[in-house]
Amino acid sequence: MLSSAVNVVSHWENGFDCPSNMIFECRSPCVKTCDNYKTLSSQYCTLEPHFSCFCSQDKVLKQGECVDSVVCETCDAEGHVVGDEWSKGPCEKCSCTEDLKVKCTETLCPPTPVCKINETLKIIPPKNGSCCQTYICVFVSLHYKNETLKIIPPKNGSCCQTYICEMEVKKCKEINPPDCKLGEVAKIDTSKECPVYVCECDEKMCPPLEWPVKLDVGQGTEVHPSGCCKQVVVKCYLNKCPPVPDCPKGFELQVNKGVCCNISTCEKKDVCVYKHTYETVDGMERKLKPEEQYSREYEPDSTWPDGLCRNCTCTGSNGKFTFNCRVEICPKISDFIDKDDYVRVEENVPGACCPKFRRLRCKHGNHTYIAGDSWPSPDGDKCKKYKCVTAPNGEVQKVEQITTCKKDCPPFAEYVEPAPDSPDCCGHCKIVACEENGQVYQVGVKWNSTEKPCYEAECIEKNGTIQTLFVKRECLPIPDTCPKEDIVFDDFGCCKKCRFIPGTCVPMRVPKVETVNFFKMYERNRGTCTNKTHF
Repeated sequence: MLSSAVNVVSHWENGFDCPSNMIFECRSPCVKTCDNYKTLSSQYCTLEPHFSCFCSQDKVLKQGECVDSVVCETCDAEGHVVGDEWSKGPCEKCSCTEDLKVKCTETLCPPTPVCKINETLKIIPPKNGSCCQTYICVFVSLHYKNETLKIIPPKNGSCCQTYICEMEVKKCKEINPPDCKLGEVAKIDTSKECPVYVCECDEKMCPPLEWPVKLDVGQGTEVHPSGCCKQVVVKCYLNKCPPVPDCPKGFELQVNKGVCCNISTCEKKDVCVYKHTYETVDGMERKLKPEEQYSREYEPDSTWPDGLCRNCTCTGSNGKFTFNCRVEICPKISDFIDKDDYVRVEENVPGACCPKFRRLRCKHGNHTYIAGDSWPSPDGDKCKKYKCVTAPNGEVQKVEQITTCKKDCPPFAEYVEPAPDSPDCCGHCKIVACEENGQVYQVGVKWNSTEKPCYEAECIEKNGTIQTLFVKRECLPIPDTCPKEDIVFDDFGCCKKCRFIPGTCVPMRVPKVETVNFFKMYERNRGTCTNKTHF
């Protein structure tokens, strides 16, 4: 805190006159005093530097005066510590108190004695460092002889009278010594018929001049004659009163009435003082020039912006307040983790602290791609490729496309991987058998076709491909003797036959082993059915 003895001013143009032990310069208002010189650090002072009267860098402030820091632990500049006692003269003894103040006691000499009528005052100067003079009343006689003229008439015819000076003794009344003024000494005047006391000025009897220990601001001293002795008079000199300071931001003027002058000081207010260095113009931030920067006071717990990227808050208590600012740090293009995947352009956003970095093109290695371009994976994976697409926000986006091969082939085929030198990702299903109505037939197998009932099918391999060969069945001729109503289609529905040939059908015994596949029946939906076991 600033000492009340230091006036804070903010403009050097005022030409302010400082006390003789101070210098006028621009410096931090957090000054070193005997109370804080061990702990004060300018880097923790939140107040703005300004012009004022300060002690030089090697001095600290103590009771309104600039002193060496060693004096902070002593009572005076002579280095007296607590408990020391010393003499400032034969009549004044001083001591250093526990609150580091000098306490002096002056010995008062006894008043000058008043001698009796028949005594005279004798002064003996002090000896051996003694403070006071010694006075002695020396006895003298108060009876004085006077001569009286006595006339003797002529005798025996003498012509002339005779004159005789006759001595006579006259006793004077007892007199009391008067009350003399300061510096005067009562003396006996014997020039008259009877002695009388008179007060005479004796400067040696005047006490030493008493100078005030401390003067208030604007006070001065003068030595005036006062009767026999001189006297120190304290007067007010208004031209010595300090000017009213121009308090900076964060301080308010306090006026204290003094003996001669009103003492005006700048006392710190319970606010934060912040210097604004940025402004917002048309939604964009601009740094202020030094002459454009300005300071403002903010109440505790209030918040305020400085430009677009700084938000500050005033915090503190018990007369100690400071501001804390949160500064938004804008990213750079090199800060993006996907900087190797995209080409970005910087776009300013009105009202926002940081610009927007829009993805303009996709990038892979040393190549760039626009939306719609695709390219193979550089690691040689034939099932992976990349594509540059437009995202919903209008920016490009790099998409990785991975092809998953389907290796589930139908029963009549098997999966074949692509050749190593093939650009294809996936293989293919190679047909290795024939199939009809869900039934698989290997190469070389023949069967009655269910899709083409009049044909016999065979699974063959031709020119490296698997094919189903259909061969039309040959129909037997119908006997001429077969009645028209007995002419029907065979079980396959392919050829006509005679259902019954009279005279040609005779019962006969068939061996049991030959009854397998003896009966056949054709249905369009199921095909040809036969018995697989014997009867």
